[in-house]
Amino acid sequence: MAAGKPRLLARTSALYDFSSRYHFLTIAEVSRFAHSRGIMEQFFAACQKRDGVAAKRVMEDALEWTLSYLTEDVIETDRTIGA
Repeated sequence: MAAGKPRLLARTSALYDFSSRYHFLTIAEVSRFAHSRGIMEQFFAACQKRDGVAAKRVMEDALEWTLSYLTEDVIETDRTIGA
């Protein structure tokens, strides 16, 4: 249970639920799915080691990766619609 911290688990679960629609966009391509799985494995490994610093770093990197992709996708969609 999230390093014995039920509030941490509840918060993480809530954030995941709030962002679920973006997860589907991010993993729509096979290569992106594989990368996403690797991120989750890194996060899980950090949690198993109770390494909060590493877990935070993995999630920050994952968020940056996701936002970069979604931003590019939205910009491309806007260009396509505007063309």
